[in-house]
Amino acid sequence: MRADATGERHNRLVAVRFTETKNGQPRWLFKCDCGTEKEASIGAVRSGAIKSCGCLVGDANRARLLKHGHRGTPTYLSWQNAKSRCFNPGNKRFPDYGGRGITMCDRWRDSFEAFLEDMGERPDGKSIDRIDNDGNYEPSNCRWATRGQQNGNIRGRLRIEHGGETYSLKEFSALMDVSFANLSYRVKKAGHDPIKAVETLRKGKWRRMIERQPACRPVGVRRVQGVSWMPRLGKWRAYMYADHKQIHIGTFASHEDAVEALRRAKRK
Repeated sequence: MRADATGERHNRLVAVRFTETKNGQPRWLFKCDCGTEKEASIGAVRSGAIKSCGCLVGDANRARLLKHGHRGTPTYLSWQNAKSRCFNPGNKRFPDYGGRGITMCDRWRDSFEAFLEDMGERPDGKSIDRIDNDGNYEPSNCRWATRGQQNGNIRGRLRIEHGGETYSLKEFSALMDVSFANLSYRVKKAGHDPIKAVETLRKGKWRRMIERQPACRPVGVRRVQGVSWMPRLGKWRAYMYADHKQIHIGTFASHEDAVEALRRAKRK
């Protein structure tokens, strides 16, 4: 005699009525908590092999996708693409990353939430950059950087540590207000230390400026970083740096006016 399973609940399914016996297995009509009716083997439902009409899988997938609410955002895509470059041989950039040993730390690989916690939201105009180009994707080696910063961080390019920051040779020449071509030659061709090369170039530049200045310009004016003499114009130029970029403030007839303009600009 067939046992009556009417009213039995297993996970999201409640038995409504017997329908047939198929391949020796009694089949019942079940009503799911979502309202959908489904016919299934009573044995499969009791064992947990079938838990719902199918909505449980969909709900689980939606919960997983909506867990952090960032799927499809720039931050999520940066994480997803970085992980793909490290672990997906089908990614066209895999040879430059996973193919040469670049990987992503377990904390980030297993959790976007951990990545978000460590890196924060991706700022506009920036993308993820590894500070050490031979290092891995991990909190201590990653930052959000502009395209210009990343171009200066291409594998094989010289990196210069100064004042607690890391610069490309071009960024460093702009920061130190010396010729990039001259600095590049001294560092790459002549093998000079970048800091000492800058000191040498600065001394030579200042000496040439003094030698070329008009006779009416007083010699021995104290040097102020951000103020330089323009011999062709016979004027003083004021400038400053922001985000490693040189900003022109203006040209002035006197050294004092240029210094004052520089101070006002820095206070803004």
